[in-house]
Amino acid sequence: MISRNRKMMVMEIRDKIRRLYEKDTKDAYANLQELEAISECKDILYAYLDEFISMLKSEEYVVRVRGYSHAGDHEDTKRNH
Repeated sequence: MISRNRKMMVMEIRDKIRRLYEKDTKDAYANLQELEAISECKDILYAYLDEFISMLKSEEYVVRVRGYSHAGDHEDTKRNH
């Protein structure tokens, strides 16, 4: 059974990833920074690698950059382990 804290974190992460697609660049950037902070201390975002990679296919340049930011970080981690 998944703990309540873990469920809340998963829901929060999914919401932050969803916000990376939005046009409000201030909000998207704030969420990007929060996700980067999470990824620095936990490997929990590795489970979302496919989502970040799919962002690279977006027609929106800013969405591609946001996806690249995380996909690149996790690919580097993958190679170093």
